[in-house]
Amino acid sequence: MSKIVLLVICACLLNAQTLDDFIAKVLVQNPEIRALEAGIRAVQEDAKIVGKLDNPQLDVQVTNIDFTNPTKRNIESMQQTMVGVSQNIPLTAKLNAREEAKKSSAESLKHTVSQKKLNIEFALKQSGYDLIKAKETKKIYDKYLQTLKFALELLRASNTIGNTEHNELIRGEIEIASFMRKITDLEGEERTQIRKLQSFGTEIEEEIQIRFDMPKADVKAITIEGSKEYASVNTMVNSLEKELKSERLSLTPDIGLTLGYAKADSEFRDYWFFGVSIPLQIYGKEDASIKKIGYELSAKIEESANLKNTLAYELDSSKIKLESAQKNYALTDKILKTQLSHLLESALATLKTTDSSKVYVISAIKDALGLELELIDYKYDANIALAQIKMLSGEEI
Repeated sequence: MSKIVLLVICACLLNAQTLDDFIAKVLVQNPEIRALEAGIRAVQEDAKIVGKLDNPQLDVQVTNIDFTNPTKRNIESMQQTMVGVSQNIPLTAKLNAREEAKKSSAESLKHTVSQKKLNIEFALKQSGYDLIKAKETKKIYDKYLQTLKFALELLRASNTIGNTEHNELIRGEIEIASFMRKITDLEGEERTQIRKLQSFGTEIEEEIQIRFDMPKADVKAITIEGSKEYASVNTMVNSLEKELKSERLSLTPDIGLTLGYAKADSEFRDYWFFGVSIPLQIYGKEDASIKKIGYELSAKIEESANLKNTLAYELDSSKIKLESAQKNYALTDKILKTQLSHLLESALATLKTTDSSKVYVISAIKDALGLELELIDYKYDANIALAQIKMLSGEEI
C-alpha cells in the first residue's frame, strides 16, 4: 500500500507545474510583452513605408470652359484637356538610409522586448523565491516551536520548580507566542506572493514547484556583452547614425518630374508637355533636423557608455553576492551539522539534571533556529543573485 502511495506522490510531482513552466506561460500571455511585440511589427511596417517612393500624382485639367454651356465643344478656339502624371524622385539614396534606420529601430525594440522578458522573469523568480522562502521559514519555525514545547514539557516534568525553572517557563511561553506570530506573518507572506505571481496576467491553476537549493553555477566568465539592454541602446545608436546619414542626403533636394498630354480643339494640334520642380531649401529646416538628430545621437552614445559602466558594476556586485552566499552557506551548514545540533541534543537530554541546562536550553533552541534561518537566507540570496546575473547579462546559466 505504501508503495502505491509513493508512486502517486511521484506522479503528482512529475506533473506539477514548475516555476520555469509558469514563467514561460506568463511571457506568452503578458499584455505588456504583447504590446511591445505589436510595436515591433508597427516599426517594421514603417520601414517599408519610408523606403518607398511617394505615390505619383495624376492631374487632369480642362481650360477655357464656357460655364454657360460647359458640355459644348469648340466654343473657344483655345479650349483643351490636359492629363499629366507627376512623380517625386530623390537624387540620393536617402530612402534606403531611412529604411535601414527603421529596421535598426525594429531590432532595437526586439532587444528591448528580450530585456523586458528577462526583467519579468527576474520579477517572477524573485516572487517565487519569496514564496518558497516563506514556506521553508515557516517549516523551520514550526519545527523549533515543537522542540520548544517539548523542552518546556520536560522542564515542567522536573521534580522541583524553583525560581530559575519558573523564569525559564515564562521565557519559553513568550518565545512560543513569538514563534506563532511569526508563523502567522509567514502564512500571510505566502498568500501575498501567490497573488503577486498572478498579477502578471496568468492564473495559478496548480501548486508551483520551486527549486530552492544552493546553486553551484560558475559565473566568473559571464560579461555584459550579451546584455539585451546594452544591445538595445547600441542598436539605437546605429539607427540614429543611419537616420543622420539620410538627413544629410536630404540636403540634395528631390526633383519633381511631370509628363502630360494636352488635347486641343480642331483648330489646334495636340501636344505633350514635360516639367521639372525643385524645392528651394531657404528656411534652414534641413540643417536644423541634422543638428537635432546629431544631438540625439550624441546623447545615445553617452547613454550607452554610462549603461555599460552601470551594468558592469551591477553584474560584478551580483557575482560577489552569489560567491559570498555560497561560502557563508557552507560554513553555516557545517556548524549546524557538526556542533550546534549536538549541543541542542545534549541540552534536551540533560534538562532534568542540571540547572545550567535549564537556563541554556531555550538559548540553544534559538541559536539552532537562527542558524537554519541563515541557511535559508543564504540560499535565497544566492538564487536571487543568480537570477540577477541572467537578467543583466542575458546569458542562460
